[in-house]
Amino acid sequence: MSDRPVRDVTVLICTFNRAALLRETLASLAAMVVPSDWDWDVLVVDNHSTDDTRRVVDELAPAFLVPLRYVHESTPGKSSAFNRSLASGTGRVVCERG
Repeated sequence: MSDRPVRDVTVLICTFNRAALLRETLASLAAMVVPSDWDWDVLVVDNHSTDDTRRVVDELAPAFLVPLRYVHESTPGKSSAFNRSLASGTGRVVCERG
């Protein structure tokens, strides 16, 4: 059993070497208007990137409007990253930004 809180929604972002686009995506998520009673988070699954993906998450997480988490997946392929995100998500509902 996980000690992470169960949230209403987890937004899953599986990525590989797209740090600039990740920054834009996270900015768009931060600008969304959602119901005030939603408890949600964002999970970035880095599929073994060699760019600044981890640094982007590390920079934005402290001030992000909801919990922003990072998970590394070393097995190549979107299905591996997606499976890791499902195993690591906390939401009753998951939304993938694909």
